[in-house]
Amino acid sequence: MRSSSSFLKLVVLLSLIGILVSGKLLSIHNRFTSGQASLTESCSIGGGHGCIDIAVSDYSVVFGVPLAAIAMGYYFAILILAIWALRSYQAANEPLYTSFFLSTLAVVVTVVMFVISNYILKQFCQWCAMLWVVNLAVWPCLVKQLGLGWYMYP
Repeated sequence: MRSSSSFLKLVVLLSLIGILVSGKLLSIHNRFTSGQASLTESCSIGGGHGCIDIAVSDYSVVFGVPLAAIAMGYYFAILILAIWALRSYQAANEPLYTSFFLSTLAVVVTVVMFVISNYILKQFCQWCAMLWVVNLAVWPCLVKQLGLGWYMYP
């Protein structure tokens, strides 16, 4: 494991961004599925309805739990694990490898959600795209922090 914590601090920042964006997505989901917002209201930057269409789709819920709430829990877990690793250098391997495992799952979910959004629903949500970028940025930060490489040892 690397002694520098710069990548770990970046993971903390990315997880905070993920918490905020997933909170926004959870708010959008709750407003539109409960009927508190009108369908003419836009949540997109360009005035489209991509976010709304995705938020009310069958793909936005897993076993009755909004996917945005699961994402928020993931980012809280990554935040807690990263802070744990920052606080205790001697015991940093456990939270870092747990974060790496969770982040690897998040990358798989990101690819699946990208495919569903763009090829099945044919909609684009900029808030979802922000989470995709955050997920795809956390993973290499953890790879670098752990000192993992793309090579095989002899």
